[in-house]
Amino acid sequence: MPYTKCINPLVAELVQSLSAEVREDFEERAGIMEFDGRTSRECAEALALLDVLKRHPAALTDVDVFSITQDRITKFLLCRRGRMTAERLRSVGYEAVKEVQLSTTLWVHFNGIAMLSRPWSHKDGEGRCVKTPTLYEKP
Repeated sequence: MPYTKCINPLVAELVQSLSAEVREDFEERAGIMEFDGRTSRECAEALALLDVLKRHPAALTDVDVFSITQDRITKFLLCRRGRMTAERLRSVGYEAVKEVQLSTTLWVHFNGIAMLSRPWSHKDGEGRCVKTPTLYEKP
C-alpha cells in the first residue's frame, strides 16, 4: 500500500526506517490524530511518531528479530532490517517463523541478558573450530 509522504522531512526520514508493522501503526495513529483530534497533518504525524516510538522503542534500531523453530527447538535470529524474511526462513526448512520484538525476546527468553556468537563456527570438544551449517544448509 503506497503511503502519503510525510510533510516534515525529519519525520519522513524516521518513518522510512520503520518496519511495515510499525509503519501501519504510525499511519493509523496519524490519521486518528488528524481527523478525530482535529490537528494539522504535520502535527499529527509528529505526535504519531512519538507515540509509536514510545510503544516500540526499538523501532529505529535497524534490527529484525525472528523466532524460528525446527524439530521443536526454538532459536532466535537477529539480522539487519530487511536482510531476511519470514518466507525465506520457511523456504529453508524452519517450521514456525515469527517476527518478534528484541526487548521482549531479551526479557522473556533470556532473563534480560544474552550473549551473541558467530553462527558459522564453534569449537568442538577438543577445541577445534568446526563450521556450523548456515540457514541455507541442512545440518
